[in-house]
Amino acid sequence: MVLRGAVLKAGRRDGALEAFKNAMRQDPYFHPGRVALCVELYRAGREMESLMCSEDIPRGELLDQYVAQTFQHTVYVGGMNDSGRKFTALDVMIVQQVMQASQKKNN
Repeated sequence: MVLRGAVLKAGRRDGALEAFKNAMRQDPYFHPGRVALCVELYRAGREMESLMCSEDIPRGELLDQYVAQTFQHTVYVGGMNDSGRKFTALDVMIVQQVMQASQKKNN
């Protein structure tokens, strides 16, 4: 599906964005496909969605490609994309300890 999106995009035909989305549904861990989708979202004027999409691009060459083809400067994104992460008991315990320490400090 990424190849289909690339062909549609190169031919300046409609459907590239949908093809990239379908590709990510099939394999959300194919990072070059994710870059293509995020860039296409940016080009479609959907900057916020592009940023949310880019949250899952690993740091390095692929993220550099995304930056070069979109915002032209480093963008830090975190916590916007809910990729199904579940909070564990340890997560809750950490937050509780931080909150308690903050309350003691303010008292």
